Amino acid sequence: MSYQGALGRFFDNKGGLPSLTRDGFVAFMGPEKRGKTFLLLDVAWQSMLQRKRVAFFEVGDLSQNQIMRRFMIRASKQPIRACTIKYPTSITKNPAVKQALVTTKMKEYTKPLDWRVAKLACDKVMKSEVNSSESYLRLSTHPSGSISVKGIEGILKVWERQGFVADVVIIDYADILAPINEKEDFRH
Repeated sequence: MSYQGALGRFFDNKGGLPSLTRDGFVAFMGPEKRGKTFLLLDVAWQSMLQRKRVAFFEVGDLSQNQIMRRFMIRASKQPIRACTIKYPTSITKNPAVKQALVTTKMKEYTKPLDWRVAKLACDKVMKSEVNSSESYLRLSTHPSGSISVKGIEGILKVWERQGFVADVVIIDYADILAPINEKEDFRH
């Protein structure tokens, strides 16, 4: 999986082994509500568009419906509620000023996102961008502390027997996975 531009160069590890590669390990760390799940969803989305099989494990924070809703919003390019949004159209950097100038445009959505429109958008992404009717994303959601690394490994083995071998495994909130052995220290 790779990104274009500056983000691609960042993950390329300065000419060494790329970070976003099979057998690679990348962790996004930060305070609560700073966009870590958004970044993980983007990694899943970009990987899927590049025809990589993605296993997305959501632990504790969002339900399956909430995760699917985020993917459907992404596919349809429309907010879930009727609203007016401001989206960037260009960015320019003036060397004399420290901040870049972002030019935006307003777009009004008069109706909430209909699930049928979102479903059609997802189908269109699969057909025109992924070029496949086969799914490249599997989602598994679990309450906080209810699944361990061994449990995830078990699910991946079942999916493998079904013909889905994950290229990318994403665990949202890996820090709240259940311990493998309750008698050992929780950090193990």
